[in-house]
Amino acid sequence: MSYVDKNKVAKADALFHKAFIAHNAGKVKEAEELYRKALRETPNDMETLYLLGTACAQLGKIDEAAKFLERALKIAPDHVQALNSMGLVLKAQRKLAESTKCFRRAVELEPNYVDALSNLGSVLEFDGKPDEAEAPLRRALALNPDMANVHYNLGLVLYAKDKFEEAARHITRGLELRPDLAEAYSDLGSIYKRWGRTEQALACFERGLKIAPQSHYLHTNRGTTLEELGRFDEALAEYEIATRLCPEDTTAAWNTSYLYLRQGVLDRGWEAHELRLGPGGQVSERFPFPRWDGSSLEGKTILVYAEQGLGDEIWFASCIPDLIARAGHVVIECTPRLASLFSRSFPTATVVGGDRLQIGWIVNVPKIDVQVAMGSMPRFLRPTLESFPDTPQYLYADTQRIEYWRSRLALLGPGVKVGICWRSGLVVGERHKNYSELTQWGQIFKLPGVHFVNLQYDECSDELRAAEEKFGVTITSFRELDMKNELDETTALICSLDLVISAGTAVSEMAGAAGVETYRLDPFGKPMDALGTGRSPWHPKMRLFGQLTLGDWDTPLALVAEALSEKVRGTATQVEYVRLPHEVDVAVNGSLDDLPTYVLKEQGGWFDAEYAFVLGVATSGMQVVDVGAGVGAYAIPLARRIGNGQVLALTHGAENANLLMKSRTRNALEKSINIAIADQGLSLDAEMDKHGLDNIGFMRIAADICSVDLLASGSQLFSINSPLLMLGLKSGRDSARALGGWLNARGYGLYRLVPGLGMLVPIAAFEELDVYALNIFACKHDRAALLAQQGILVGQVQALNDFPGIELTYWQEYLGSLPYAAPMLDGWLSSQPKAPGWEVYWMALNLFARARMEARPAAERYASLQASCSILTTLIQEHANMPRLLSLVRTLTDLGRREAAVSLLNQICSLLNSGMVRSLDEPCLALSAHFASASPAGRESDWSVAMILAQRENLRALSSFFTGEEALPVLKEVQALGFGGGEIDRRMELIKRRFGIA
Repeated sequence: MSYVDKNKVAKADALFHKAFIAHNAGKVKEAEELYRKALRETPNDMETLYLLGTACAQLGKIDEAAKFLERALKIAPDHVQALNSMGLVLKAQRKLAESTKCFRRAVELEPNYVDALSNLGSVLEFDGKPDEAEAPLRRALALNPDMANVHYNLGLVLYAKDKFEEAARHITRGLELRPDLAEAYSDLGSIYKRWGRTEQALACFERGLKIAPQSHYLHTNRGTTLEELGRFDEALAEYEIATRLCPEDTTAAWNTSYLYLRQGVLDRGWEAHELRLGPGGQVSERFPFPRWDGSSLEGKTILVYAEQGLGDEIWFASCIPDLIARAGHVVIECTPRLASLFSRSFPTATVVGGDRLQIGWIVNVPKIDVQVAMGSMPRFLRPTLESFPDTPQYLYADTQRIEYWRSRLALLGPGVKVGICWRSGLVVGERHKNYSELTQWGQIFKLPGVHFVNLQYDECSDELRAAEEKFGVTITSFRELDMKNELDETTALICSLDLVISAGTAVSEMAGAAGVETYRLDPFGKPMDALGTGRSPWHPKMRLFGQLTLGDWDTPLALVAEALSEKVRGTATQVEYVRLPHEVDVAVNGSLDDLPTYVLKEQGGWFDAEYAFVLGVATSGMQVVDVGAGVGAYAIPLARRIGNGQVLALTHGAENANLLMKSRTRNALEKSINIAIADQGLSLDAEMDKHGLDNIGFMRIAADICSVDLLASGSQLFSINSPLLMLGLKSGRDSARALGGWLNARGYGLYRLVPGLGMLVPIAAFEELDVYALNIFACKHDRAALLAQQGILVGQVQALNDFPGIELTYWQEYLGSLPYAAPMLDGWLSSQPKAPGWEVYWMALNLFARARMEARPAAERYASLQASCSILTTLIQEHANMPRLLSLVRTLTDLGRREAAVSLLNQICSLLNSGMVRSLDEPCLALSAHFASASPAGRESDWSVAMILAQRENLRALSSFFTGEEALPVLKEVQALGFGGGEIDRRMELIKRRFGIA
């Protein structure tokens, strides 16, 4: 804005020109003094009056500025620059209507006067008139697109209209033009926060603080954002800084009350909550009585006065029965809409429903001794969680009206009667994040046996019509009932329902207070009124269904649908916990006909060979995405492994999400794992943007959801990020070929796991993939190089250059460390004569042992294992015996060649049945960790047979879930041979329980 237009100022007086030159040079104080001297010479000179008024305004002498500008405009009422300056002065005096009038007049006189257009838009924005402000600001930018303040003000206007993307674009442009505008960073951060982009919001606040580290506004805004993210310690630190910087602004200090209460720190929370009272607070004390300090009220009359919104009055009224029990008498002030309901519910109290600005009624009630604001009662009556009563009801509707509404609802027919309320009547600005849209309720509306009743208390006919048309549902509305004002009657309707599903509104509070079963939908974060518990201590019959990730309503709505379905069926899902490695418990539904329940109980993990490898790859601080997370067999252990990192679990269906939530709580992983339902139409790019993930280290995509189309929905993700991908194969080699082709074209190399070595090797040809292969891996060159440095990826497969001779003792050292082999080692070494080909066999064993040496290069280890397998394969063509066949099975298994291992085990079983010698007169490799730790103790024949049977059963199917009763005789034989225990015994027990076998 330019206060001085030197092209339009023409004055010959030397004193005036001296002042004008000083003014243009930015020497405003000097200019003011010279203008005053000039004015004494020519008291009615319009230009001197105008510029003196402008200088006074720049120096903050607003009242003097107004006087000089008024005199100037009396002389020249159409002087556009004077009108512009006067408009600025009037804005500073908060005379917004008069300010607007000045700017409008200036624009009428000079339509292309950019400063006046800009200032007109600014004052209209400041006056809360964004619709009027937008046009002059856009006009100003059309005339001069490089005005930082106009971009900024237009951004604020668009922000007020919830046009977040365009608002952010304009403020960002304003900052490009003027990077030192700290308040613009504050507003840009607020836009991102309301938009749901909290990480970007934090970045803005932090950049603003670099410019203005003493800005208490920026510290407060950063604190609220951190609090929303659940980073409470950091948020508290920001609030404390803001309070130190500006003690007279109690906003930050008051915010600590919500922060403490969210965490269940009730004493400090209620204490800070009192900062809302008195000067500068959010609640005015309207009565002249002393505050109640929690002392005895025996024989005294206490006034409870209303504050905040309708829902707050209902919520805090839960304390009134306790207060009545303590006091001689209680006088309750409430909104008129609640008066009849409160009078019936608290019959011994005096209830006054009136306008808060009219307090004349105070002379007509019993003499008052002390007063307490409604929101201050919990400080004394709910100091701990134990002080909350178990009584589910404290508001009572008229019983006759309840019966009336029950008869009306009966006409709908049999079924569960459910009242619904999906938003507040006030959905502006940031509040929109708190509410779902009715057109998102499809999973709830599709349930049979339910009649839905509208409890939305404002005009919502378009929303109802849209939902009814989209889902084919009927939502009954009783239009004769004014649910906004007739609250007593509305409570009677609520009491006649079986259930209420509501956002956090006065409806949910009324339902909870009336003791009606209620499902409340909450936005992301810990609700303040839950007091750190995950439930509502105020309303025992209320269940909370909050967003698990910011902006995601699909998941809590699906969980509500699941809970409603259980209510309709009359049965609830049973939950059990299975202990997995790394001391984590995973919730399952307990049914042995459920695959996740069965497998986790059977194997203490998942059946993928890749399971242990993935848990080993996870590192502290890593961002992990599990797509198709199921009940969390991967996601929950990964969340434990990554420490201060983040896991996003995208799962299918409400039941899985519910189980994941229980696992998250059980393992105290609330800060480490976000949960969302990902069903049809999943877009990876959209999900990553929604959750703010931009540095993903590992991503797993389960087989049942993995496809080229899904990968294509993450084109931006895979371009920007460089994660290690684990991709489930729905149809083996065909899936691998399709997925691999898409990824290869985008710079990703393909790998498979060598399970025995816990490392990845390149896939040279899809035909080499085992038919049992469940997953492949993929990553870009930079990630591959990092994994290669860790010794868990082979960049290029190479042929082995050297073969260890029989003089080396690799295999003796390896087998000598294992319980099964140590007792037989001396006999193997000293036995004579040795079987033909023993030198070659020992070389193969040395190669196998060398492959197990973690200090050696990954490429050499893999080449050694391959060479061992190749030598054994050739050797048994001429000189086969039991130990050598078993060793070959082991190398095949370790290489991931499961199909070949199963085939060889079948051949061995046939040989055993035909009388093959079972002796272990040569060293052999145990086929599993279980048998490696079980000493044969002179029963080598039984040990080897049991091992063969158990390993064939283990390899031929991923789990006994698939083989069922067929596996039981084999497992019984293993047990009868004396080598059961561990997973074998678990499998037998699970099969028996599943099929009811005694």
